[in-house]
Order: sequence, then C-alpha cells, then structure tokens
Amino acid sequence: GLYRTTDGGATWKQVASKGRQHFGAYFHPKRPGWVYLTMCEGSVECSLWLSKDNGDTWIPFNSFPFSNTQRVVADPDDPDLIYVTMFGGSVFRGPASPE
Repeated sequence: GLYRTTDGGATWKQVASKGRQHFGAYFHPKRPGWVYLTMCEGSVECSLWLSKDNGDTWIPFNSFPFSNTQRVVADPDDPDLIYVTMFGGSVFRGPASPE
C-alpha cells in the first residue's frame, strides 16, 4: 500500500491499497495535491491511479492500456500531459488526468 505522514514520520496513515504490488507514487510538480500511484502486474483493477487531494480519494485511469506501470513524469512544457514508463522500456504519453 501507500502511506502518508504529516508529522515527520511520527504517525502514518494508509492512503491506498489497490493491489498486492504497488510500484511507486509520484507527485505532479505543477498540480499541488496530485499524486500518481503505479501498480505492478497482477493489479485487481488498473495499473495507474491519480489522487487530486493528497491521497484521500483515487481516480483510476481505466483506459490506460498497460498492466505493469513503473514511473510517471509530468511533461515540463505542458502540465496537462504525463509520460509513463512500463517494465520492458515502453513509454506512454497521455493526459495528466483520466477525467
């Protein structure tokens, strides 16, 4: 799962548990509160999620065509686009939000 602390690590709150294997979490540098959650193969639903409220709620990228997501990077010239890498070297360029 994914955990968040707001007090320097004294306490932790689980903010996501979407499957057995979470790969990572990535912040959008130009969208405060936006966090991307990536999942490894075998995720129950989809392998890419977005929270717009620091992990309180999550929106799936249901149309994302890959099941083994690794990293997310925001396009430095267009905050409405992201680049997503998959295991094996593929790169996807698409919208920063599934909505």
